Amino acid sequence: MADVLNPVSFNKICSAWYGENEKSVVLPSDEQGYNDCMSWQLSVLGAVSLSTTEITLHPERKTVALLTYLALEGPTPRSKLAGLLWPDSGESNARSNLRQLLSRLKKSIGAELVIPEEILRLQGLEVDAARLKVLAFSSSDEILQLSGELLSPYDYDDCPDFADWLLSERERIE
Repeated sequence: MADVLNPVSFNKICSAWYGENEKSVVLPSDEQGYNDCMSWQLSVLGAVSLSTTEITLHPERKTVALLTYLALEGPTPRSKLAGLLWPDSGESNARSNLRQLLSRLKKSIGAELVIPEEILRLQGLEVDAARLKVLAFSSSDEILQLSGELLSPYDYDDCPDFADWLLSERERIE
């Protein structure tokens, strides 16, 4: 399975994920059946990464914010997420930015982790912080392996409502 991702594909993914000016990464198309068997994992406690057994990506902060919010809050209307992540844009521009972010995410990994309906929800993605919330109510030793500050590498000063939510989630997780 590891040889399915060749250097040309890797570069395509990178440009789709990070934008035109930076290197990126693109997985083979779903027609090869590659993405059907992958399980995506998002680590947001401590170092942030989006990975499978084959590849690790470091998504941009608003992509991570969107995925983390959906993982911890559950299905959420597009309008609310657009307002949280692009508070200084008009509603139309914010929703357009959200559509573009979702499109880049899908294109970059070759899978749809966010179901693109009016109410957005995750599919096929495991998130360590969500797992920690579940384990907090059990006596599992697995909880000891999950540590780190939620979204610690990122600053969300330009998204004050999201920053407030993040602060409250960080306190809850501690």
